[in-house]
Order: sequence, then C-alpha cells, then structure tokens
Amino acid sequence: PSKVILHTVVPKWRGGNHHEYEQLCEAYLSALAVADSAGCESLAFPLLSAGNNGFDLSLAAGVAIKSISDFEPENKLSFVYLITYDREATQFMRNRGYEVEDIIDEQYVQENDESYKPGVVHAASAARDAGQAFVNQAAKAAEDLINDPKFQDRVQDMAVGIVAEVVGKAVPGAGKFMKNFVPFFKK
Repeated sequence: PSKVILHTVVPKWRGGNHHEYEQLCEAYLSALAVADSAGCESLAFPLLSAGNNGFDLSLAAGVAIKSISDFEPENKLSFVYLITYDREATQFMRNRGYEVEDIIDEQYVQENDESYKPGVVHAASAARDAGQAFVNQAAKAAEDLINDPKFQDRVQDMAVGIVAEVVGKAVPGAGKFMKNFVPFFKK
C-alpha cells in the first residue's frame, strides 16, 4: 500500500553523449526531493530507464545507487527501496553484494495476475528478430539473383571484381594484375 505515487520523466539511451547519465540522476534526485518534501518516510523505485528506455543494466543500477546514496533528506524520508523487476536485475544486484528480498515470485504473479503472459518479447529481442528477418529476406533475394541465368555474367563479374579488390588491398599491385585475367576466371 502506498499513500503517494510519483511519476518522473526518464531519458532514453542514445549512446551516452546526450546527457543521459545526468538526466537519469536528476530523475532520481527530483523524485527523492518531492517525496521528502511531501513527508514520505519511504520510497520505492523501479530500476529507472533499464527496461524499454535502453540503459544497460549496470549503468542504470550504478546511477540509481549513486543518486540514492548521495541524496540527503531534510524531513522524514529514511528508507529508499530499489525494486528489481526480473531475474537478471535481481541476480545482478545480488552479485554486487546487495541484499535483495524476494517479495513476489513468478509463481505468485502467474497465479494472481490475469495479464501475466510468460515469454513476453522485450523490445530489444523484437528488434533483433526483425533485423534477422530482414537479413534472411535479403540473403534469399541475393541467392535468387545469383541463381538466375540472366544475371550469371554480371554475378561472375562482381565476384571477380570483389576478389581482385580484396587481393589488391592485401598485395599492392595484384588487383590490377588480376583484372587482366577476368576472362580466364569466367571460364
């Protein structure tokens, strides 16, 4: 049960050169300040930005721990909890020596939450799968082109050109020499 729910805007990971660290730290510190000024005695955070916003787990945890540790309350705020939301995050924190209490386990969630769907695909794995589908589609198109008799001469020219270019980079002058033998390679 909670008396207050705070929402904070958190940054998306954009490579680390867009003040993401500072913005994430500010999100924690602002929420801590609001909770403290509202007279809250405790506050629980999920690991901000580590899910769909793309922060690496170790970076997100490091910013969270540093921000929470650096905060100096002026009122009643005396307990701050960092909630781990999956096995990976829980194990990550345990491996770094933090005490992690199991409050709700997966079986409880499965039995009590109708919306729980095991095997939910995360955004990163969905993007990876979409990328792999694109690569597979491109490879199939290339294979079809290579096997099409209308394009055999062009494919052979490209293959010889690639070999000549690669050899030319490895052995100066050899690429020019190999291009003289293109008709030989096509036979």
